[in-house]
Amino acid sequence: MSHRHRTDTIRQHARRGAADSGSTPVAANLSRALFETRGFTLAELMIVVAVLGVIAAPVGLYFVSFVRTQALSGAAQQMANHLNQARQLAITVSTSYRIDFNKDTAKLRFLAPASCNPSTSGSCTPWTGPGTDGNGWRQLENGARIQCLPTGTITFNFLGTGTGGTIGLQASTGNAVRYVIVGSTGRVRSSVAASSGSCA
Repeated sequence: MSHRHRTDTIRQHARRGAADSGSTPVAANLSRALFETRGFTLAELMIVVAVLGVIAAPVGLYFVSFVRTQALSGAAQQMANHLNQARQLAITVSTSYRIDFNKDTAKLRFLAPASCNPSTSGSCTPWTGPGTDGNGWRQLENGARIQCLPTGTITFNFLGTGTGGTIGLQASTGNAVRYVIVGSTGRVRSSVAASSGSCA
């Protein structure tokens, strides 16, 4: 056998050996796995969606409750700000004011003097300024509602004291009530509870 022939034979065996070495059991299994890979069935997808729904439901309810709580707190803070403004106004101009409410429209205004009668024409002078209309009425924002009003009249004198009362407020949705309470000292605070019979 010539030298050239022996060389060609060796090369052929080398190529065959290299080809055979690539066909290992690991490579064969990997190739089979790739070809046999399949997607999810409809039943499996439905199970995943159902599980996600169960997980998301409590989160959604918590979010709705959180939004309503924040809206209710905002309504109470809004009312407290208005009442504190009336108190500060009475001190600044040395005039007594009474708070006049319209429960149906969720509005309020400041009337002077505190002893006036809103039902008598010309008896009261409404305070007008930023945020009021021509008759002194100002609207509670974000759909806040007045749920109940004090049995008496809330007033402030030039010392910042007067007669207190309780106002119940609700957000635009939901039945929860938060109360804004004015004490006889003129202090205004918010509470989740009202004194019995103080708000009707």
